[in-house]
Amino acid sequence: MLKHTTITRDRIRQFVEFQLREQLVLDHAEAPAELLIAACAGPAEADAAKGWKPVKAGDTWGPTYQEGWYRVRAEVPVELRGQSLVLTYGKPEIAWERGEMVEGTLFSGGVAVGGLDYAHNWFRLPGGATSVDYLVQTFAHNAETTVHRPEKPRTPQPEVFRGFLFAAVDEELLALYLDCAFAQDFLVAVGEDDPAYATVLRALNDVCNLFGAGRPKSLAPSRKVLRDALDSLGNELKHTITPVGHAHLDTAWLWPLAVTHLKMTHTTALQLDLMDRYPEHVFAHSQASQYEW
Repeated sequence: MLKHTTITRDRIRQFVEFQLREQLVLDHAEAPAELLIAACAGPAEADAAKGWKPVKAGDTWGPTYQEGWYRVRAEVPVELRGQSLVLTYGKPEIAWERGEMVEGTLFSGGVAVGGLDYAHNWFRLPGGATSVDYLVQTFAHNAETTVHRPEKPRTPQPEVFRGFLFAAVDEELLALYLDCAFAQDFLVAVGEDDPAYATVLRALNDVCNLFGAGRPKSLAPSRKVLRDALDSLGNELKHTITPVGHAHLDTAWLWPLAVTHLKMTHTTALQLDLMDRYPEHVFAHSQASQYEW
């Protein structure tokens, strides 16, 4: 058992945040966009509509719950080509549950292919992409939404455009980051009284030491340390356990029903994208009536 577990956890937290997550993006560039403030039957109608205007970071639009579309049609900068690319919004970073995010569904060729929101701030681009052509269906958020108190007067143009970005990602570092993030979540889930806690905490601390020796040679050994530690926790399966992703989407609570339709499209597109990339991913949606939409 490591002494001073609080200090060790803090060391691990700083390592994962500063030496891994903040170093994931190798380079980035702006992805020019246009804005259409209109409700359209679908992406084809939106693309053909009149009223598209260039939009830049800091521009605002509304009113609250107004449907809108972004069009990201651009060439990938030459200096980024050949790398592993993602489309991000607002900041060139890989992060989860980050504020000031768009909530939008990405369409390509008329098909919903994924989404961006506060918990999914990056969308992986096809390998070898030299250009992109996406429509992003979204809406203006309610800056004054509230659960318990009367709603305050609404901001006329509450939606602030933050900008789309091309970002080149270090895939090897991303794999190690995800392993470490999972191990950190594991520690929170089991608690210090579980014998597995000490095993995984020590492994994470060992990764900090290994990585300090310099990369890239430390990446594969670091992942092996974590894999071996997790594998050692016991592999006698008494039950078949399936982790199930879940979404509970309120049909009409804090927003109009039309926004719920947008949110259902968004949620479904995200989950189908995850299932394509991770065949083992299992997902359940608790609002059965929304499947009919």
